[in-house]
Amino acid sequence: APCPQIEYVGASDPNPLMYAPMPPFPSAPPAPLPPPGAVSVPTGRAVKDPHINFAYGGSADLRGRHNALYNFLSVPDLSVNVKTEEAIFTLHGGALKVNGSFLTEAHV
Repeated sequence: APCPQIEYVGASDPNPLMYAPMPPFPSAPPAPLPPPGAVSVPTGRAVKDPHINFAYGGSADLRGRHNALYNFLSVPDLSVNVKTEEAIFTLHGGALKVNGSFLTEAHV
């Protein structure tokens, strides 16, 4: 589903880049089916402001601190960190004001 249109109404950091509307996230094509006999590996994802789907069915919403880095994945020889930035915006034609955050950078 496409992201709702976002209207920014303010934030604690006067960075004007934070107020530019975010483009809709493209829908990822469905993953191909594994060949017969292949081992299935669970996957996870984080999208939008961010909503996180964990590999084994759990989910969560993350409200990150402004300009903070969080470790999203740590395995031998690989670490993925993400940066969050605060954004205050409205949804549903201004009916809902959200004090949230967005993932703005990934560091591998």
